[in-house]
Amino acid sequence: MGFFLAGSVLVHRLTKRFSFPYTITVFVIGLVLQNLHNILPFPIHFMLETDVIFFILLPLLLFESALHIKFHQFRLQFKTISFISTFGLLLSVFAIGLLLPLTIGLPLPAAMLFGAVISATDPVAVLALFKTLKVPKRLALLVDGESMFNDGTGVIVFKLVSAFVLGGVAVSSGKIFGSVGNFGYVFFGAIILGMVLGYITAKFIGKISNDKIAETTLTIALALGSFVLAEHYFHVSGVITTVLAGITLGNLGISRFSYNIREFVEEIWDYIAFLSNTIVFFYIGFVFHIQPFVDKPIYFLTAVAIVLFGRALTTYISLALTNVLPGFKDEPNVPLRWQHLVNWGGLRGTIPIILVFTIPESYEYHEELVNLTLATVLFTLAINGTTASWFLKKLKLHLPAMDEEIIEHQLAIFHGEKKRNNLKKLEKMEFKKSLIFEIEKSLLKKEMEEKKALLKISDPDSFAKSLKRYSIAIERHRLEKLLEKNYINETAYFEFDTELDLQEDELDFEEKSNQAFTTKKSYRKRLLKTRDMAYNLPILSTFFGISPDELILNRYLLLKARILVSEDVFKYLKKVKEIIGDKKLIGKINTIIKIHEGYVVNNKSQVLEIELKHKKLIENYQKEQIRTLI
Repeated sequence: MGFFLAGSVLVHRLTKRFSFPYTITVFVIGLVLQNLHNILPFPIHFMLETDVIFFILLPLLLFESALHIKFHQFRLQFKTISFISTFGLLLSVFAIGLLLPLTIGLPLPAAMLFGAVISATDPVAVLALFKTLKVPKRLALLVDGESMFNDGTGVIVFKLVSAFVLGGVAVSSGKIFGSVGNFGYVFFGAIILGMVLGYITAKFIGKISNDKIAETTLTIALALGSFVLAEHYFHVSGVITTVLAGITLGNLGISRFSYNIREFVEEIWDYIAFLSNTIVFFYIGFVFHIQPFVDKPIYFLTAVAIVLFGRALTTYISLALTNVLPGFKDEPNVPLRWQHLVNWGGLRGTIPIILVFTIPESYEYHEELVNLTLATVLFTLAINGTTASWFLKKLKLHLPAMDEEIIEHQLAIFHGEKKRNNLKKLEKMEFKKSLIFEIEKSLLKKEMEEKKALLKISDPDSFAKSLKRYSIAIERHRLEKLLEKNYINETAYFEFDTELDLQEDELDFEEKSNQAFTTKKSYRKRLLKTRDMAYNLPILSTFFGISPDELILNRYLLLKARILVSEDVFKYLKKVKEIIGDKKLIGKINTIIKIHEGYVVNNKSQVLEIELKHKKLIENYQKEQIRTLI
């Protein structure tokens, strides 16, 4: 195990240096060692039960990825993700099931079973790949969401098909409708269960104060426990349950962690994901037996081509429909260039292998289905996985958005200015003035180059967008600091963070710019509104612990937070103004400054009104706050 971990570090460093997918490299190493272990001077034994992968490693990897998904953005693509994960997956199953008998002569029942095994993209492989690719955030969210959801639906479809093929269940309309009903329960039941478990865990974490061990352990317990509860006790999709539990905790529970503990939890989960990916992909490579593919290459390549065709149908037909159907008009379209990458990024990995090994060995086509599955997994990991980065560049999707590139130039200028200020402090120390002057000159030259590049790419619209985007980032950072230092409470943080989410949506989802992004439609606002309404009902009021004074204080703190974060935005805009000489761009800066000045004036007048109307309440709160802060 020591050699294994040390080797993983070496591979990690090398792949990072040469920008090559880490998981693909680990897979290839496993494949090579499996074929060479007989001639090595030391024996290699690496056994891993499928239950360990399915019930431990898979939930951990899914949960880690789901923690970072913003619910408000996930919601804006939820119908598209759900459609491609259900309709698209079924399209692939039937395409593979009907074409394999015509091409390689596999019987229809066995072909349908293989279609159910192989149609879902593997979340472990896809998430690991897309972490290494710099793709637009919305595209990454679409691919991540599809891989996590269609994995759950894929397992459900496999169970249904295997019941007909292996269980000897006669195909009838009654059985089919019963299966569809079961599918609905397993899919939507998993969504509800995951959200409930995530919410309960968030509430528990809120009761714990600054205990990194307890809080981290609760997140791990949620990841593993939600999967087992779903699969064994509620008989719903463990994958979907774990994903929704992670998304819910990552959104509703994130403010319940103190800032330092949140960093600790994120670092722990990063390492868990790294170690789990290493084990899973090394194991996949190590269990491969390549000889059958060498003996019948055309047979297996034909099968792989059919699987890729099924994937293409899933992607292009599903997303073509979501782009035009009225039911999806409230969601942004998926451009054709994005569809190409969604299609090519459909890797297969652990889940198909786990599923195919659950087929009884007594089934006459067991070995053939195993080999077909391994061939497809090998091809998508070795070919699709290694060429995805090249394909991304070919489609020019690796290029940052113009507003993000403008921000990078701004930050480079700020960073250079900070270096020069630090350089001035060194003059009093024992350094030659000529050396300091030389370094200062090079820093100034670099700053000038950055300013020229900034002005060259800054059209007024992109520049204004960059100002808005970075202002939101500044506000969010200051808001977190206010919460960490107890200047505001969780409710004020919760509400203001929602407003920032929606402002960010306006920038990320430009196709919806004609539709109002209103905080009334936000899931967080609805939760807060429900809680506020509960005050009028005595039973619910007791449960939620709400009082009129709390509602007033929450409003007061939200207004104060808005005023405080605007101070940091003004500092940022003033610095940008100093480095820009273009009148049109300065006009954009002044427009945004006026907007924030309006916010401050409005918020200050409301703060003053509350302080005059509820003088005693505010004084008592401020006394209590001072005691807390000291």
